[in-house]
Amino acid sequence: GAFGTRAMHEVEAAESIGEKHLRLVGSIGFFRASRFILPSGTNEWRNNRLGVVWAFKGLDLGLSARMVSNFHSAIKDGPSSQIQGDPTLLAKYSYELVPQFSVGSKLQILIPTSEMGTGLAPQASALTLGALATYRPLVYIDLSLNVGYVLDATKNIYRQKAEKLHPVSRFVSGIWDMNHLQLGLSVESKLPWIEWLRATEVGLEARADIGQGVSAKDNAILMTPVLKYFFSNPALEVAFGMDLRLSGAPRLGAFVPGIPPWAAFLQLAWQLETEKPEPLTII
Repeated sequence: GAFGTRAMHEVEAAESIGEKHLRLVGSIGFFRASRFILPSGTNEWRNNRLGVVWAFKGLDLGLSARMVSNFHSAIKDGPSSQIQGDPTLLAKYSYELVPQFSVGSKLQILIPTSEMGTGLAPQASALTLGALATYRPLVYIDLSLNVGYVLDATKNIYRQKAEKLHPVSRFVSGIWDMNHLQLGLSVESKLPWIEWLRATEVGLEARADIGQGVSAKDNAILMTPVLKYFFSNPALEVAFGMDLRLSGAPRLGAFVPGIPPWAAFLQLAWQLETEKPEPLTII
């Protein structure tokens, strides 16, 4: 997934990456659109993320950071925004109730980079609490459901009042003026019946962020098709997908960040075992 954990992309599966395994992950995201937020000009956005996840007895612990650059040609004083940092901590616990059904929970903390980019802004952190469930109706199909709630203080990143923020700055920094509910549903399938595609997975996610008192058109709802390919030696996962907006376009006067019409991403995840096997004893 996007964090390096077991997920199709953003929707977490109630499964661990494997006991005493370490996973390194890197991703790039991109979109470009005309007349985005402002009535003229072209906006170009890039998002690079690095992360690491370590798993132990059903508990996945992760840390990630990102670098975002956003340029809007209608803003004449240079790049609209640039962010380096935004460290995010993740703890996810998964438990298998029966072979076909697992449940879990997650705690995620985003500590955003400060307004001037010289440090962190802990007073503007966002804390996410989530419940996870994964059902496997067939050996090659997984269905996952996420329900979470975000205690969001990102409006405190900037010294000026949030309602006076430029909408491009609000979008790039992901600033919400209120707490919000997160919902996610994903389906992923291996392709075991096609010999040359046995190392491939395909999937589809639907996600929503719903803010209290936010109009339906401003709530972020999107779908994400994803294609994955797995290499066995080394243990490398390559994922390509695209977020497609259904609602939640950024706009002047909104109190939520909004999402772009589309955003493509490419991700690589390399999994390592942190314990070497014990040497063979010959008697």
